[in-house]
Amino acid sequence: MGIVEEFEEFKAQLKEKWLNYYQVNLSCLEKNKLQILQCEFPVNNVNTGAKEYQIRPIDSIILSIIISFDQKTKDYIQFLSMATNDTYRIVELLGLNFDPKIELEKRKEERAKNQLIEPPSPLDEFRNKNF
Repeated sequence: MGIVEEFEEFKAQLKEKWLNYYQVNLSCLEKNKLQILQCEFPVNNVNTGAKEYQIRPIDSIILSIIISFDQKTKDYIQFLSMATNDTYRIVELLGLNFDPKIELEKRKEERAKNQLIEPPSPLDEFRNKNF
């Protein structure tokens, strides 16, 4: 596996870790409407060509949380920090420049679809017949 593939795999895993953390820990912050923890960022609307805006936690909050996930994350952030001091750009490079609420909803829908598609296993059929 090359460096690019390894980094892409890392980003996918980091996204899942961030979403899990957000879902468990940051929902209470949203309920209290702590605006300091949110920023708007532009998103291109493919259909209209117009810019839309989504909301996510500010860069420093994201980075300070994910740096605690593991040493590999800390190493990547330190490496990216040498290339740029722009925290917005670092969050973007790590693939975390998205609205967590929207991504959690997409993940929930995807998981529901996958459960509908998967056929029952032979073990499920056995349980249904015998219990």
